[in-house]
Formats: sequence, C-alpha cells, structure tokens
Amino acid sequence: MQQAFNSALTRQLPTADVSLLVAYSGGLDSHVLLWLAKLWAEARPSSHVRAIYIDHGLQKQSDRWGEHCAQVCSNLGIPLQVLAVQVETNGEQSPEEAARTARYLALQQAMQMGEFLVTGHHADDQAETLLLQLMRGAGVRGLSSMPECGEFGCGFHLRPLLNCPAETLVQAGAELDLRWIDDPSNSDQRYDRNLIRHSVMPLLKARWPSLALNLSRTAAHCHEAAEISAFAAESLLGQCKDQLQLSLGVFGGLPVLHRKNLLRHWIESQGYRPPSSAQLNRMLADLVDASSDSAGLVNFGDAQIRRYRNTLYLGLRGVLESVKDFEYRWSDTQSPLVIAETGRVLTRADITFRPGSVPTGSVIVQNRRGGERIQLAGRSHSKTIKALLQEKGCPPWERSRVPLVFVDGELAAIIDIGVSAAFSSRITTS
Repeated sequence: MQQAFNSALTRQLPTADVSLLVAYSGGLDSHVLLWLAKLWAEARPSSHVRAIYIDHGLQKQSDRWGEHCAQVCSNLGIPLQVLAVQVETNGEQSPEEAARTARYLALQQAMQMGEFLVTGHHADDQAETLLLQLMRGAGVRGLSSMPECGEFGCGFHLRPLLNCPAETLVQAGAELDLRWIDDPSNSDQRYDRNLIRHSVMPLLKARWPSLALNLSRTAAHCHEAAEISAFAAESLLGQCKDQLQLSLGVFGGLPVLHRKNLLRHWIESQGYRPPSSAQLNRMLADLVDASSDSAGLVNFGDAQIRRYRNTLYLGLRGVLESVKDFEYRWSDTQSPLVIAETGRVLTRADITFRPGSVPTGSVIVQNRRGGERIQLAGRSHSKTIKALLQEKGCPPWERSRVPLVFVDGELAAIIDIGVSAAFSSRITTS
C-alpha cells in the first residue's frame, strides 16, 4: 500500500519537496490516506502534511467526528483545520451532490499556494462512479470518471489510491489497528452510489473478483479517448480569436461526429455544463447547418448559443439579450461612468473631449432608440446607427448595449464606432 501511494505521488508531483493537504473525514479511506501521507513526509524532511476536516452539519454526530479527527491528527503530529460549511440544496442537485459541491468549494478556499490536495478515492470508488455515469448515459468524458491528477483551486488535486481496491484499505486499517468513523448515511441505499456500493458491486464482484480494477482501467481508457477528442477540437478552436465566439468556417468539411465533438468541447472549455445529445443535435440543425440568414437560438442549462451571420455566440442566459433603455448624464468626463444595464465602464480611454470643447454637464450617454443618424468623420453621407452597427457586424442583441454620446442634444459619438464629423476636431474615441 505504501509503495503504491509513493509511486503514485512520484508520478504526479513535480518534486518530492511539496506540501500535502489531506482531506480527512475520519472514515477508513481518509484515515489510511493520512497514515500514508505521514510516512511519506517523514521520509522527506523538506515536505509537509496538514489535514482538513469539512463539517457539513448534516449529521448530529458531526461535532464529535470533528473531535475524533482532531485527536487522531494530534496523535500523529499533523496540523488539522476544521471548516463548517452550509449545504444548500436546490431542485437540480441531490443532497449528496449539494454536500459534495459545498465540500469542494471549501477545500478550494482552504488550499494554500503550492499545496497539493490528496483524497482517499480508491479503485472501488472509481468503479462506482463509472457505473453511475453508465446509468446516466454519459459519453467518454463522463466515463473517464475521476482523474488521478487534475487542476484544483490554486494547485492540484491528487488521488494516489485510485489503483488500490477497497479490500487493501480495509486490510491496511486492520494492520495499523486504526479506529475510524462509519457515517450512517453511507448505508442509505436511497442514494444511487450507496445502492451500487452495497447491492450491485458485491453481486458483480462475486462473478468477477477483479471488477474494481477492470472498471478503473476502462475509465482510464475513456480518459485517453476524451483527451484525444479534446486535442482534435482544440486545434480547431485555436483559429478563433474570441473564446466566446465560434466561426462557422471551422465546421467546413467536418463529419457530423467531429462537429458534435467541436461544439461540445467549445462549450465545456468555457466552463459550461455540456449539452445533452438531443441539444447537440438541435444546435447542429438550427445553428450550424441552417441557412446563411438564420438567427437561431438554443438554450441549455443556464446558458445559450445564438447565431448571427456566420458566427456562433456563447453566453449565460440573459447576457445574449437586448437591454432596456438607459440614459446617464456624464457630468465629469474625467471620471468613469458606470452603465449598470450592461456592466460597462466608460473612461477617458473610450472617449476624450479636447480641452474647452464641451460645456460642463452637457454630455448624455444613452443607447439607441431607433432612427438616429450620424455622419462619421471622414464620410460624405450620414447613416443610421443600425446601418453602422450592421456594417461592423454587431449582433442584434448587442446593439442596445452600444453607448451613444450626445453633446448639447446632438449625437457626437458612438462608442467603439466613431465620432461625428461635426465633433471630430473636439472628440477622439478608442
């Protein structure tokens, strides 16, 4: 067990002289992990280990569990941090998922620069996760289950026991004469993972004793396949200048499966929950493969994708929408002006009035109302604001966000577009 732990850390760590943060619940798995981390650090004097216990407050005994963890850590000479978290459930998460979200958020916030978080996930945990993902109809990314090493918070999250079956941890606990906590909620088979752990896994193991390790290998194969798919998509996304915009040109000549892979990876790479297969199919039909004049929209989760001309736009729901009318008096153009409706902040970098050209209090900033015209400096004719925004390729939902600058009631400038010929000697814009 110690050899497997040390080998895993050797593979995962850039150097042996590091600090480990052990996620310690008081249970068997994390207790064994704590011992292994202690022995590992003792053989490396320049390394450090500390532990953290997250109190979810879901069990009446959680305070006593924290005391147990404190006593164990004191006996081992390992510093312990205890954090209480508030678990907030909503309609989209089960209590188990909500607790996990709160736990990992607390762990992220507790990590110190240069630390590596280590958790006691083992091969049986990996097998359970794979089975859960199979029941959800997951693709290769989901079937990859838990990675052995991944970026987390200000550092990395390591799972050095992923190749160790649960039986080896039970044996190690007995040999070390450890005393651990059994959380009664782990036996509640109303939760899917517990059902798999207590009813499904024993049945499968009776027929296939190496089940956990075999499924862990399957997860590793899926991880490799997912990485290959991501690499293929990333090479295409590298052609895009704006990460939230995707030119339809990159889809040219791609088979359907590659188109789906590109869309899915683009969405995931921006931190959004991946769409379902049905949603992906709709995106292809309504956005990618639609006629050139299509202005399609697909909502998924809390996000949406819109098309304008030959570009897809990705954002949160409401962000890719028009905003209500706004109007602000910019009394002091030397100071920033905050436009609450869009979150934009106008500064002197956006528009500069030459000395003496604008009377105090005469500057109004608002969005378009329709029908406004302006003759930009250097042009022989005036155009409507709508025509100028179309000319620039500004999507329809963005047009209400563009600030117009009026001086003494006359349209003087359009931010990001240009300045009126009548004011060109008095104003400059970025």
